[in-house]
Amino acid sequence: MTEETESFLLASSFDIKDDGTTYVYGVYQSDPDIHLRGKVSEIHYGSFKYKVVVAPIMELIGHYWTDRNTTGSIVMRDRVLGYFDSYELARTRHPDEIGAPRPK
Repeated sequence: MTEETESFLLASSFDIKDDGTTYVYGVYQSDPDIHLRGKVSEIHYGSFKYKVVVAPIMELIGHYWTDRNTTGSIVMRDRVLGYFDSYELARTRHPDEIGAPRPK
């Protein structure tokens, strides 16, 4: 979710290996604001695979692919407790955490 688009999880699964290694798989749809379609971005679909790492810190490490032929890597380490159904609400409740640049 951003100020300009919402994403919806269409399908997902967990794969827990015999050694405990856990993966999360998903397929999503990204819907840009109606006023951006045809100009900035279109509805698109993507998939991801994350490995769940629990030590030394909890994080998700993985990659994604979209039907726009974009790919990338993702590392998620931070977590904000709570559920937000809009970007603006999340940013209002956690202004120092949502949308702020992270130090490397």
